[in-house]
Amino acid sequence: MLYGYCRVSTKHQNFQRQIDSLISYGVNERFIFSDKYSGKTLHRDGLNELLSIIKPSDKLVIKEIDRLGRNRKETKELILFFIKEDIELICLDMPYLKEFIIDKIKENDGFLEIMANTLLDVVLEVAEQERKKIISRTSEGRKKAILEGK
Repeated sequence: MLYGYCRVSTKHQNFQRQIDSLISYGVNERFIFSDKYSGKTLHRDGLNELLSIIKPSDKLVIKEIDRLGRNRKETKELILFFIKEDIELICLDMPYLKEFIIDKIKENDGFLEIMANTLLDVVLEVAEQERKKIISRTSEGRKKAILEGK
């Protein structure tokens, strides 16, 4: 079965760009799960519903890796869960994720596995740092607005 997952951080954001990409890939719209919630945690209704039905040999399509989450540790645990459960993760904006990272971790072959795990950590750290920048920019914007009386 082919599933899709989308996430945006706030209710003011829109899923459509992600949904269009997943549908173009071949995911049936009724099998696309979504959340309007911060990526800082994996405790999200849409993700939890998806995880309750996805099973070995299924495929999960996401537009970008940070749509799964922006917390490096939890997101890596989720990806490792997919690997362990033989659920194929397809990241449209990062096609090398499967070939150069996930497949190498699956091979469980010493050096290549270590390198793949390290590369996955780097990719997820970038997503986590982006979340921190967003928080910082939002905080700065709020402070400026308060100073300007808005």
